[in-house]
Amino acid sequence: MGGDGRVRVYRDTALVQLDSPVAGEYQDYTYGLLVEGLHGSSPELIRLGLATLCVYLRRAHGVPLGLLKYSVYALGEKRLIEIHEEAAAGLLVQLDWAQVSRGLQGYRPGDLDEILLLELDEYAYQALESLGFDWQRAAAEAARIADTLAGRQRVEVALAGRRIRVSKP
Repeated sequence: MGGDGRVRVYRDTALVQLDSPVAGEYQDYTYGLLVEGLHGSSPELIRLGLATLCVYLRRAHGVPLGLLKYSVYALGEKRLIEIHEEAAAGLLVQLDWAQVSRGLQGYRPGDLDEILLLELDEYAYQALESLGFDWQRAAAEAARIADTLAGRQRVEVALAGRRIRVSKP
């Protein structure tokens, strides 16, 4: 905020020296979200859900395993999830998270999923191990996270006694 009380938005730009001739302009936008939710879940279970979500996206949608990065914060009883893209893919805003959640409900992981989970996040793997490799619980937590992200895209409206979800404007 400026000294006059007005908010100013600006974009930081930089000039990068390259050894080869180029033409045009390149803009790199990345996306990130910070969401609150998943009350009643431990940070470890949320982390397992996030890792399971990333493995599911890799297996079902071909999303590169390291594209999404995440952190889980516990602030008293609140749980905050920070998730961002390592590269400018627009995945967080383009994916239909409600559809991802539905896909996770029928998700049946195999041996490769276990290896991918270990490669992605050893702490999440330890959480899965402590649950006796209960993939259904991991997938259920991933679906809850996808539902939370879907809530950012749609709003529930009561119309003529029916409740429907519509895209946010």
